[in-house]
Amino acid sequence: MPDRQQEAVIGEWMKEIAPSPELRQWFGHIQEPFGEFSDRYIGELEEEPERERLAAKINEQALEQQVKLEYAACYRTI
Repeated sequence: MPDRQQEAVIGEWMKEIAPSPELRQWFGHIQEPFGEFSDRYIGELEEEPERERLAAKINEQALEQQVKLEYAACYRTI
């Protein structure tokens, strides 16, 4: 779990590259189907040229500097 006192430095926000709501709901942040989630997410990126371009940009940046990808998840029990 991240240190809540540590502030995140966001150099760039790429909201457009996030997995679709449908894919996130299907996945449900459960570890078992992560391989299939990854395959489906890559498929989503490849379907849209702008999203694929942003993914390539992240890869290029990672070759030159440390890149940190962050996400948020909410787990609710009812």
